[in-house]
Amino acid sequence: MQKKLVLNNTYFNNNAWAVIDLGTNIVKLSLANQKGKKLVYFRNENFPVFIGKDGINKNIIQKDAEIRLFDALDQCQKIIKDENITHYQTFIVATSALRNAENGQEIALKIRQKYNFFIEIISGEKEATLIAEGVKQGFPTINEMILIMDIGGGSVEFVLTNGQKIFWKKSFEIGAARLKEKYHRSEPISDLDLYRLMIFLELELATLREICFQYCPKYLIGTAGTFETLAEIHLLNLGTPDINPHGLVLSMEQFESLHQMLINRTYEQRLQLGGLAEFRAELIVIAVCILRNVLLMTNIDKICVSEYALKEGYLQKVVFTT
Repeated sequence: MQKKLVLNNTYFNNNAWAVIDLGTNIVKLSLANQKGKKLVYFRNENFPVFIGKDGINKNIIQKDAEIRLFDALDQCQKIIKDENITHYQTFIVATSALRNAENGQEIALKIRQKYNFFIEIISGEKEATLIAEGVKQGFPTINEMILIMDIGGGSVEFVLTNGQKIFWKKSFEIGAARLKEKYHRSEPISDLDLYRLMIFLELELATLREICFQYCPKYLIGTAGTFETLAEIHLLNLGTPDINPHGLVLSMEQFESLHQMLINRTYEQRLQLGGLAEFRAELIVIAVCILRNVLLMTNIDKICVSEYALKEGYLQKVVFTT
């Protein structure tokens, strides 16, 4: 039976929780009901904000980006209230943009004061750990060595795990928004920029290559964002757009086809692609180029898509850790 909490003559759902992933590009809201030791998600919303725009490589969040952020949080607050969830049951987890911005703590304080939501700016290492926890919720039966990858706007996280134990994890500040300014300077992206990006990633991710050579992960699990987009384009091309992308496996051949489709199109042409949301069209090229370089340097030829990521891992820890 669903428990109810009464405050000021208003009934609140005491079994429901809200979590907001305050990312560099997108504010993501998820709502879940607690059923025993399990969270059952019943609503997900994305709000493009691009809070790193014109400031991410200067370690500052610009005023117009801050306004977009608070507009998105206003919408989140309304949804949360409409679902009768209290601010006590709402958590915000903030990542690369806020943790690196000189005014990140100041903005976090404004958020706390305006909405009375708990907000935590987490380290890159904790972000990687929580992403792995989220993937574990989506794939509870993993029993072999895998590489988890999350491509964000500000950072990219990697985790080597067998489902039970984390053997290695690292967050790199090489997110799609950070790299676009330097390596995607024309439409479509030039061969020179592709080469420059490859050289940069070869150097930046040398430790990833070494650790994967040691542990030999069988496949890559990609979380949310870029990977869901690739899955949705692929499923649309197959004529099966209604299939849930969670758990979809892409071969290297299928990925290469998607990669070529994206890098050879201009921004305007990408906007016409079915399955590609407008707010992802600007950064998807850099994101798939990062992914392709990772696959080549690790000799992984299979990608599995996970809808579960940071916010699901964060809420799992908050709700069930005493």
